[in-house]
Amino acid sequence: TSGGNGEVYYASSEEDGNEYAIKILKNTRDEEKKKRFLSEIKFCKDKRHSGIIKIIDSGEYKKHLFYVHK
Repeated sequence: TSGGNGEVYYASSEEDGNEYAIKILKNTRDEEKKKRFLSEIKFCKDKRHSGIIKIIDSGEYKKHLFYVHK
């Protein structure tokens, strides 16, 4: 699915059957959007609550910021 700042993809592991969502920032040239995306990652990694996603990986791939959550 697509939104204002990014795209979300579904992925699953053939090994263990786990399901994941991968969110990718569409426009990393926009510094404000990039800053908000990085803040979102930091917030989710720092907080633990059932209503907050658990990020298991994040980084940059081909100049696009991303994160993965279960």
